[in-house]
Formats: sequence, structure tokens, C-alpha cells
Amino acid sequence: MQLLSLLSFCLIAFASCAQSKIAVSNTYGFLRQNSRGALAVDEKGGPINPGPDSQYIAYIEVPSAIEPVWTTAWINKQLYDVSGAKVTSPVIPGTGLNTALKIELAATPGNNLWELSFQKGTPQPLPAKFTSAASTPMIIKALYNKKEMFFEVKSISELDPIIYP
Repeated sequence: MQLLSLLSFCLIAFASCAQSKIAVSNTYGFLRQNSRGALAVDEKGGPINPGPDSQYIAYIEVPSAIEPVWTTAWINKQLYDVSGAKVTSPVIPGTGLNTALKIELAATPGNNLWELSFQKGTPQPLPAKFTSAASTPMIIKALYNKKEMFFEVKSISELDPIIYP
């Protein structure tokens, strides 16, 4: 009887662990509006490339045992392809816009910090479970053990731009 009870308890515990979600410790989103120092102009004096280059960066902290394959992101409902790399903690992505404060990110013990970069992708609809999340500016999709995982970045902080010569 005790063996049956112990076996039932272990089976229930195993089943609950098998369906648990990955505990994401922290998500960070950044936007940097890079621009050229001296803009090229046409013969009439108008800028050839007047707009800044928007660069999105995200950092996701996940348990060390997990190695996600980053695939896709929706930033302000626009689709991006994602590439990610584990980074050594602490990381300084830059300084806050119009402040002299460096932003420093560090993973908690037992976790890894992943740096994600984005490239415009082929249009794809936002997953149905996020269509009502209009206030979530960044949703990132990854694969782990053949299962889809979604990470929400609730806010995007702006960094000081890099001025290129």
C-alpha cells in the first residue's frame, strides 16, 4: 500500500514537472537610434538618408540548463528574425537616453543571459494568444525541446545613439 502511494505521488510529481513552463527571470528590451554624424546630401541639399537607423536589442535571462533556439520576434507588431548568443555577465548595453548612467545587466546565479539581435523578417501573423496584448511592445519566440516558448518584453528602454562618422 505504501509503495502504491509512493508510486502515485512520484507519477503526479513527474507529470506536473513535465508540463511546467520555463521560469524566465528577467527580460530587457532596448532601442538605439543610430545616425551618421555628417549626412550625405543630394544636389539640392536634401539628406539622402534622413532617418536614423533603429537598432533593437533584447536580453533574456533563463536557467543555465536551457539552451533555446531563438527564431522570431514581433516588435510593435512588426516581424523580425532573431539571432541570439549567450553573453558573459555583467553586460553593459549602453547608457540611458540623455543620461550619463550606464545600464548594467547581470544574471542571477544559476542563470544565463542571452543577447538577441533582430533583422526584418517575412511578414507573419502575431500568435493568437498575443493578439489582444496590444501593450506588449516585444514578443520573442524560441524553440526548446521541440516546443515553442514565448517571452514577453513589457517595456523598451531607449539608449543614447551611436553617431557614426
